[in-house]
Amino acid sequence: MEALLILKPPLALLILLSVSALYIASLILISVHCISFYNYYRNLIPYRLYDFLPRLMQTQPFLILIFLITL
Repeated sequence: MEALLILKPPLALLILLSVSALYIASLILISVHCISFYNYYRNLIPYRLYDFLPRLMQTQPFLILIFLITL
């Protein structure tokens, strides 16, 4: 962050915005990958786990786990 303070403020803002845009794009790609993985392999998963996964994917801890993995 100190290196960004040396730069001119518009350039520092541009760098921060581009880094945050890349981070958001990576979150979207990871969530799409998880959904496609789930859709592809759902026939191979046992029924109890198959019944449990949609409820797991709708909960907040699962989203927090994806967020922490991408950090």
